[in-house]
Amino acid sequence: MEKLKFEGLSPEIIAYISALERDNEQLRIRLDHLTEILQKLQKMQFGQSSEKAKYMLGNPDQLSFFNEAEVCADESAPEPEVVKEHTRKPKRTKEELARDLPVKKTVLELPEEKRICDICESPLVPIGQELVRRELNIIPAQVFIEEIYQITYACPPCEEESDEANIIKTPAPEPVVKRGLASPSSVAYTLYQKFVNAMPLYRQEEDWKNQGLILSRATLANWIIYVCIHWFQPLYDLLTRATPATQNK
Repeated sequence: MEKLKFEGLSPEIIAYISALERDNEQLRIRLDHLTEILQKLQKMQFGQSSEKAKYMLGNPDQLSFFNEAEVCADESAPEPEVVKEHTRKPKRTKEELARDLPVKKTVLELPEEKRICDICESPLVPIGQELVRRELNIIPAQVFIEEIYQITYACPPCEEESDEANIIKTPAPEPVVKRGLASPSSVAYTLYQKFVNAMPLYRQEEDWKNQGLILSRATLANWIIYVCIHWFQPLYDLLTRATPATQNK
């Protein structure tokens, strides 16, 4: 549906239309959720798993609880966007995100004992810093953007002697989800809300929106599936790998 143009309308009318659009979006989300529940009920009642349905009908939400991430996942879903009340842009940059949420700057520095040139053993001096990435972090009742910077070091004596500086950068930790805003804390919070507090992703989507962040169910589902494949599965395989000692028991 083509977006209406608000040119020439009064601020009151624009605010009213925006409120109707938000209400319509809430109804669409609710309709999608109820449709999903209905489809699950029909499949369980008339499909091969009809015997299981009579045990599940008392709690329809439970039908899509465990496979909700797989149902909602969408690799093409955009990363979160932050919007102000009554305004919504199709896409916003990460720099715009930083204007809406408090920003904590984390600078990764080399330990003092390692600030030694590995060529001539002269002391290294910082010559600049580079933004590695931005991560969305959450502390209960606190949501903020963390900017992670690398410090770049150079060796002046090497540069004076060879006209080529020895450049060393602070190692940066690997992101929990590549090319996204997810941080360990925000992913852990999503998993905790879903699997401990039994909060479906559509409700988490609303919870993030109340914090000022447009974070879709598809993005949350992508986070869950990504960490399960790239972080939990290798750990699970390692823990369940049979050793000669266990095989003999």
